Amino acid sequence: MKKVINIILIVCCVLIAGCSDDDNASSTLKIVKADVNIKAAGGDATIELQSVLPVEVTVDAEWCKIAEQTTSLVKFSVEANTDFPGRSALITISDGMEKQTLTLVQEGAVFIYNESEQVQRVDNEGASLPVEVYGSFPCEVTISEADRSWLSYVPAEDGKGGSFVVAKNTTGAMRGSIVEVTCGERTYSYAIMQYDVVDLLGIYQGQYISLLDQQTYGLSNVVISGPDASGVYTIDGLLEGETGCAIKATYENNMFSISAGQKLKAYDEVPAFDIHFGLMNLSARSYWTSEYTVGLVPVFVEGAGIGLSFEDNGGMPNTFAGLSFSLFRGDTYYDDYEILLRCLLYRPN
Repeated sequence: MKKVINIILIVCCVLIAGCSDDDNASSTLKIVKADVNIKAAGGDATIELQSVLPVEVTVDAEWCKIAEQTTSLVKFSVEANTDFPGRSALITISDGMEKQTLTLVQEGAVFIYNESEQVQRVDNEGASLPVEVYGSFPCEVTISEADRSWLSYVPAEDGKGGSFVVAKNTTGAMRGSIVEVTCGERTYSYAIMQYDVVDLLGIYQGQYISLLDQQTYGLSNVVISGPDASGVYTIDGLLEGETGCAIKATYENNMFSISAGQKLKAYDEVPAFDIHFGLMNLSARSYWTSEYTVGLVPVFVEGAGIGLSFEDNGGMPNTFAGLSFSLFRGDTYYDDYEILLRCLLYRPN
C-alpha cells in the first residue's frame, strides 16, 4: 500500500512541475498603448508594452528608426515626408513565443493656397492683401531686399495664411514684386503690382500669335491714351499697318475693361466693308455685342519687366481666348481680318 501511495505522490509532483513549466513558458506580450499616427513633418512614435520576456522590435522602412527601447516602451524617430502621398511602415514586436504587428501611418505633405490670389493688383494708395497659404510644414515667405521698403508680410494668428501689406506709392512709377512662399520642398509664387491708370498710359511694343496662320507677329507702336471727357481711354495700334483702328476702354478695378461690338472704321482696301472688334472664347466662338468684355492688366513679362496682357475678367462665356478684328458688311459678318492670341504689350527699351 505504501508503494502505491508513493507512486501516486511522485506522479502528482511530476504533473505539478509540468504545469508550472508550461505557465512560465507562455507568452505575456501585450500592447498597452500605441501612438503610431504621424504628421508629414515627422517626429516621434511610441509603443507602450508589457512582457515578462525580452522582446525584439523590427521596422520595415528606412525612414522610421528605433530611437529608444526599454522593457515597457519603444520610441521611433520618423523622418519628414515631403511627398504628397502618405506612407506606412510595418512594426513587428516578438518575445520569441508570440509576434504582434502594428502599422505606423504617416500623412503626406499638403500645401494649400488659393490660385485666385496668386496675382495681386493694388492702386498707389496701398492696401493689405489677405492670402490663404499653409501646409504640413511652416511656410517661409521671401520678399526681395529691394522691395522690403514698400512690401511686407504679416502672418495670420490661425497659421493659415496672412496678409501682404503694400505701402503708399509716391515714386511716380509702377512697381511690382515676385514673392516666393516655401512649404517643405514646395514653392508658390505671388505677383504683386502697384500702380494707377496714369502709369499704364503711353507707348508700347508687343507681340501676338495669329490664329489665322499660327505665326508670331510683332506690334511696333501701340498707344494707350486718355481719358476723354467721358472717362473713355483709347488703345491704338493693335492692327499692325492699319491706322485708325483704336478700340475704346474704360478703367475700373485696377484694369482696363474693353467691350466687344465696336465698329472701328471702313476697310481701306474695300470700303464697302467695316472693321469690327470682337472677342473670341476658348471654343473659338466670336462675340460681337457690348455685354462681352475682356480686361487689359499689368503682368510680369519675362525679360521685359512689367507689361500688359489681355486677360479674362469674367465677361466671357467659357473664358476669353483672343481679340477678333473682322470684316462686316453692314451688320453682317463677312470674314476675319486678324485674330490675336496671347497678345502681350511691353515698354520699348
